Amino acid sequence: MKNSFIIEEFYKGEKSTFYTIRFCSEPKSEADKFFQKFSSSEKDRIENIESKIERMANKSGCQDHYFKIEESSILNNICSLWEGNLRLYCLRYGNVAVVLGDGGIKDKPTYQEIPELNTIVNQLEEIFPLIDERIKDGEIIITDNEIIGDLIFKF
Repeated sequence: MKNSFIIEEFYKGEKSTFYTIRFCSEPKSEADKFFQKFSSSEKDRIENIESKIERMANKSGCQDHYFKIEESSILNNICSLWEGNLRLYCLRYGNVAVVLGDGGIKDKPTYQEIPELNTIVNQLEEIFPLIDERIKDGEIIITDNEIIGDLIFKF
């Protein structure tokens, strides 16, 4: 993993809240990097992903059909929001909260075949147990539509 990180609120609605990872050494969050990177070249797909996030946050919650589960990931809660071959990787906590990472174009059968995507998923695989440990210890609580608690991870 790069270094210390913070889980920051990205988009909050009545039904669910989306968070993103920001490494302390970087000015932009992982989700901001993703949206900035593809805002021009994949404009329609980005708008569709943004629309899905807004719909889940405000109307439906984070239902299964919005996500692709990354079967080859060792953790079941790593998934992606997708539009065509554009993937935004994330950690999903039931129907109420999602922690967004970065993403990219998946133009091969598996993300492992694409070094950039493999790195993103590996980061999420390293971050998940850190969050999970704090949930088990009661330092982080998942409510009916948000994550609250100690969301700063320093090393």
